[in-house]
Amino acid sequence: MRNATLVVILTLTLASCGTVRDSRLNPVNWFGRSTSEQPQPDPDAAVNPLLPERRATSFLLERDEEQDGTPVAQIDSLVVERRPGGAILRVVGSDPNAALFDVKLVRDAEADDGTLSYTLRALRAPGQSGATRVTAAAFASDQDLDGIGIIRVQGAGNAQVSRR
Repeated sequence: MRNATLVVILTLTLASCGTVRDSRLNPVNWFGRSTSEQPQPDPDAAVNPLLPERRATSFLLERDEEQDGTPVAQIDSLVVERRPGGAILRVVGSDPNAALFDVKLVRDAEADDGTLSYTLRALRAPGQSGATRVTAAAFASDQDLDGIGIIRVQGAGNAQVSRR
């Protein structure tokens, strides 16, 4: 008789587990079941969520036009090297009267005539003079080069042009 009572109690206990599983008494059910949803785009979010946001520190302040430098006096050469996904533009420039640093190729405004235009810019060291030869490079993707027949790099005194 004891065994029969034990079997009945165990059967009733196991049967009630299904009822408790779906009830509010079970703490696992307090937040409901999870569902899959499409993420809502955040308009203020960065393009790449793996990259940290820029902070306004003295090292990462937005640059003025003056901080981008002035055009280098002479563009000596322009070499366009094809690479997978685009091309590397390598430019050599010189200035006979200034010590240059922080050299960069700055992309100019888009032109509708099939020309991709850059300016070779550099900062000048104050109080120092002497001939300086500098090199800068930039990558132009296949999307940048689509419909482009002329690549032009401008300096203060001349420009170098490469045609397809």
